[in-house]
Amino acid sequence: MTTAILVFDSGLGGLTVFREVAKARPDASYVYVADDAFFPYGSHGEDELVARVGALTGELLAAHRPDLVVIACNTASTLVLPHLPTRFSVPFVGTVPMKGTENRARSCGSTSVEAVLQAITMMSGRWRSISSPISAVTRATSSVSPRPA
Repeated sequence: MTTAILVFDSGLGGLTVFREVAKARPDASYVYVADDAFFPYGSHGEDELVARVGALTGELLAAHRPDLVVIACNTASTLVLPHLPTRFSVPFVGTVPMKGTENRARSCGSTSVEAVLQAITMMSGRWRSISSPISAVTRATSSVSPRPA
């Protein structure tokens, strides 16, 4: 039986995640979902995102019956992913902003790292607690994409 994997993002940026997952699991079947009706996620509040993605996840699980869901969106992974396993029995995997940054910085001799995050992801502060520590760099900065008016 083929494993079914659902890859979810707020837009098309998650296609890079999908590409890597498909390389690792060429035997699986895939459904890619871009929530472009609610894009960009950074223009919505956390409670609104939790409600939206939770409801959409329920619909997608019922329609596609995946064996695994990959949340290929840093904002959704940081703010929404912690809520999903309490509502659904399917396993979830998310992306983590800056994961592995310390090793990449060290390997190329860099002393600074810049992360591009949605404003809501940055302001939540949660990405710092789930991303790798940046002890190898002397300066870490973050660029925040502006919230649309």
